[in-house]
Amino acid sequence: MREDDPEQAGMLLADVLLPLALPGTLTYHVPDALAGSVAAGRRVTVPLGTRRASGFVVAVRRGTLPPEAAARLRDVQAVPEDQPGLEPAFVRFLVEAAKYYFAPPGEALRAALPRAAEGPVRRERFVLPAAGAAAAGRLGERQRALLAALAERGELTQAEAEHELGVTRASLRALAARELVRLEEREPPDPFAALPPSERSAPPEPTPAQQAAIAGILAATRAGQYRGFLLHGVTASGKTEVYLRCAAEVLQAGRACLVLVPEIALTPQLVGRFRARLGEGVAVVHSAVSARERRRAWAALQAGRARVAVGARSALFAPVRDLALVVVDEEHDPSFKQAERFRYHARDLALLRARSAGAVVVLGSATPSLESFRNAHTGKLELLELPERATPRPLPEVRLCDLRQRRRCHVRHPFLSLELVEALERVLQRGEQAILFLNRRGFAPAAVCSTCGAFVACPSCGVALAYHKARNALLCHYCAFDRAVPERCEACGGPELDLRGLGTERVVAAVQELFPAARVARLDSDVAPGATGERVLERLRARALDVLVGTQMVTKGHD
Repeated sequence: MREDDPEQAGMLLADVLLPLALPGTLTYHVPDALAGSVAAGRRVTVPLGTRRASGFVVAVRRGTLPPEAAARLRDVQAVPEDQPGLEPAFVRFLVEAAKYYFAPPGEALRAALPRAAEGPVRRERFVLPAAGAAAAGRLGERQRALLAALAERGELTQAEAEHELGVTRASLRALAARELVRLEEREPPDPFAALPPSERSAPPEPTPAQQAAIAGILAATRAGQYRGFLLHGVTASGKTEVYLRCAAEVLQAGRACLVLVPEIALTPQLVGRFRARLGEGVAVVHSAVSARERRRAWAALQAGRARVAVGARSALFAPVRDLALVVVDEEHDPSFKQAERFRYHARDLALLRARSAGAVVVLGSATPSLESFRNAHTGKLELLELPERATPRPLPEVRLCDLRQRRRCHVRHPFLSLELVEALERVLQRGEQAILFLNRRGFAPAAVCSTCGAFVACPSCGVALAYHKARNALLCHYCAFDRAVPERCEACGGPELDLRGLGTERVVAAVQELFPAARVARLDSDVAPGATGERVLERLRARALDVLVGTQMVTKGHD
């Protein structure tokens, strides 16, 4: 309890934001000994109940309190000098973001802070070839495929072995017991640490449309005030080149920029291009980076050693200092929505953060969201257009194949058109690569009784469970509930369940059957956690794959 203070009319108060689910900030008294150190953005140590807590100062003010409240007010205990604070504008942004979404401001702060250094390090199991692998003896088809993949690629993660090749954990343990493979646990590699040293690349000459967009954005950054742009450019119109040129000028002016992409799998490709043009001072921030690397990137940005942050939606909360430019690539993408804990839309908060920092924000897309398109036509955003491709290459030919006409479908795989099969054959004969996109993962979207027509449903969501062949299980794509495939229909007792529909696993199986010599891989959310998705894309870039089958991850920005 504080003693009554006759000078309380001039009390120095600090509003402190703590990473806790509290309804607002907490107010503390700043003692005279700390008055010169406590300022907006500084990290402070304060009492909270019977313990100490660490938070950030939102504001410092002089205030008058009733005697009873003044007596209960507690003091700020310390200002750690070895722990740098945050920019005051960034702390205010966190409070405003929480207010916008009716969430506790501490949840927004928790989303921004890196994971605690003392937390457990996530480890992943890798499968490596063993010395006795040549004398394999009798093995199943999937086990032989695993050994062949290890001979070609050197090592696989356990997730890759399970999801790409269908090898179960029990089978892996059996192979390890026979000393045909080795199982090794280690921290998953940072996909960005493995990137080759970037060479400074000469920028291409911008098209007139690109030059006009660059000039408009740079004029706004030089003014040092908030402005928002919608960069609407057709596919391959050179939107990334616009980002790079604007970022380069921002860095030359001694300021910083933040770049958001929708998918983690796209980040390494963009990081490589930014490092090639801007140097190595590019920090990578997203959930798939190891805790150690994320803390390192957070500290470099907080201290101003790195002035470019690139990442998925969580990079929105990177502590970039002196922010001048925010880029949201593929701004229409639903992946920018965070649906757990502190729920937010990264595109909308990018606008709020740019406004708080007095920065310029650029939303880029070939197919803008309706919200952004409307805002561009009502004056909230300024519309910049890139109507033509940056290279003389024409837009690709698009052909629609009506699969309802049976004569145009493959006999054994009626979900593949003859045109597609013939085109794949020509591509493989020329030694080129192909990407097949399907918006459903798994093998089949539903298991349906051939007698009564009932489908196996999720007990919580009521939707049909999708069959995943690699796991030999039925899975709910909404809540992740899974179960074994029933031997009989649970509604009528019918003896046969028909696997209806099409998923990426079924397409992979069909392509492998039609073209056994082709190197085929799958990329969807089943095989893309952590660095695994980047490993698949790296194989594609290294031409170690002929055909890539996947969901929306294969459609975004792969050059």
